[in-house]
Amino acid sequence: MKLKENKTVLSEGLLNKIVDNFFKALQKGVSDNYIAAADKAGMHPDAIKVMKQMEDQYGDLMIQIRKKHNL
Repeated sequence: MKLKENKTVLSEGLLNKIVDNFFKALQKGVSDNYIAAADKAGMHPDAIKVMKQMEDQYGDLMIQIRKKHNL
């Protein structure tokens, strides 16, 4: 199956792996690499947008946690 832009539709297994790796990457601080990989693999632009928002929110959360707990 193909999308409008002639990209192959990703399997559910591959999508799950990309999302799992993204959350692991957030913890390690390397989520930019996974967002780029997901984009290159053909993940829908709306999903990429949400991943970028989550990356920003995770960063904000960690700043607040460190600040509130004197870390």
